[in-house]
Amino acid sequence: MKDFIETANITKTTSELNNLKISSEFTDWTFKKIIEEVESVFEYNKTVKHSHIQKKIEGCLEDETMMTSFLKNHPSIDSSFLEYPLPILIQSGSNFSLNKF
Repeated sequence: MKDFIETANITKTTSELNNLKISSEFTDWTFKKIIEEVESVFEYNKTVKHSHIQKKIEGCLEDETMMTSFLKNHPSIDSSFLEYPLPILIQSGSNFSLNKF
């Protein structure tokens, strides 16, 4: 019985697989929206706070015009179900301290 339970826990249902696919597409879409800005920070040696980039990424959820472009490719999704389960953490340099949440 233990083998069956372990196998059942490993196996994903179709809806779980669809949720994983949509969440990965949403994360990919969100980060593609911000990557140009981050590249320009590097290229022009700008000083930008990590919190600014973090807020911009997380702000995608609240920006209806941005969300419309994602949702037109995923018409069956209710945007109120999309979220980032953890805060976006941005790290640079060699010192890293994880905020406890």
